[in-house]
Amino acid sequence: MKQIAFLTSSFPRSPDDPTVGFLYQLARELARAVPAEVEVIVPSDTRKHEFPQEDELKIHPFHYFVPARFQRLAYGSGMPDNLRTGILPRLQIPCLLFSFLIAGYRSAKKSDLIYAHWMVPAGLVGAILSRCLKKKVILTIHSGGLHVLRRLPGGRKVAAFICSASSHITVTCSQQRRLLLELLPEAERAAISARIRISPMGIDREAYQKGFDKDNLKNQYRISSRFAVIFMGRLVAVKGLPVLLNALRGRDDVTLLILGDGKDRAMLENQARKLGIRARFTGLVNNRKKIDYLHISDIMIQPSGILPGGRTEGVPVSLLEGMAAGLPAIASRVGGIPDIIADGEDGFLVDPDDHGSIRDRIDLLLADQVLRKEMGEKAAMKAADYNWTKIVPKIAALFTGD
Repeated sequence: MKQIAFLTSSFPRSPDDPTVGFLYQLARELARAVPAEVEVIVPSDTRKHEFPQEDELKIHPFHYFVPARFQRLAYGSGMPDNLRTGILPRLQIPCLLFSFLIAGYRSAKKSDLIYAHWMVPAGLVGAILSRCLKKKVILTIHSGGLHVLRRLPGGRKVAAFICSASSHITVTCSQQRRLLLELLPEAERAAISARIRISPMGIDREAYQKGFDKDNLKNQYRISSRFAVIFMGRLVAVKGLPVLLNALRGRDDVTLLILGDGKDRAMLENQARKLGIRARFTGLVNNRKKIDYLHISDIMIQPSGILPGGRTEGVPVSLLEGMAAGLPAIASRVGGIPDIIADGEDGFLVDPDDHGSIRDRIDLLLADQVLRKEMGEKAAMKAADYNWTKIVPKIAALFTGD
């Protein structure tokens, strides 16, 4: 049985924690598919990591600042947004990198190979350990680290160092592949291009397909409006929630369900009050409640934006979850979202920051129950392509050489 050092800058703190929950599912599924013992090396949080005992999966959080209660770089709104909150997270960057190297070294030394998520910091740590220990490293790129290196002085050289050390590289969408190749020095592109595969993260589609009584759920959660639309994700600028709030101005027959948390929550709550929108901010919820809220809803909305400097989404797993629950989606035409949604078939694509187009699509879907049902059924069928049973074998093949 292989041993894998799984390096990541974020990981759920329990099986019910929605924070990058797809990584917990991936680690478990990968352990079975390879098969392998997977040891997850991740920064600790102020909340303790609590998981059931599993022979194939071990979670090892490491402290990177003393006292630990002052750790501010990982978790919360995510590293890119945490860095904007003050001087303390920035001061913790070298502390985290050093601690990550130590914890990663202990795991990688006894492992057969290294699996890193996000280019920085885990991809950089993985590349250094690969060179030091002569261990194979596989890299999965998500949007955050890629956009950080695009803005960082010397980012092209760092990206080339990380990618040249990686035997295989996966990206979650075609746009990330293009951005990565643009970031790399021209002389390196051809060799590294051959190692890149597009492999989005997956979902447990069956969990969203179970029978339910919508009226009972609405009563249970005290949703009295005729319709409900749902957003799931971090409450930060790149998610575009102010645009969605403006799109719902004046619709008193709709409850907006906002599942998630982040540094912009207070600002968004204040905007919703000023606009008179029936918005429910649930904070982070467990998987059961998340699925209940999806089944209460009529439409999934992902109003992602593009920040100054070009940062945007990859493939939001929350969008796949909404589609798996049979919801038609309205989403911005950015990042990896067009890879998922066929405009006018299983959802609608709109330009970022265009609240008028979002409102028009909401009005259209809520006025036409047949259209909602047809699009939702197609969305659920599309989501089957992203079930872990289809995604994991492709990733596992990189570890086994199949």
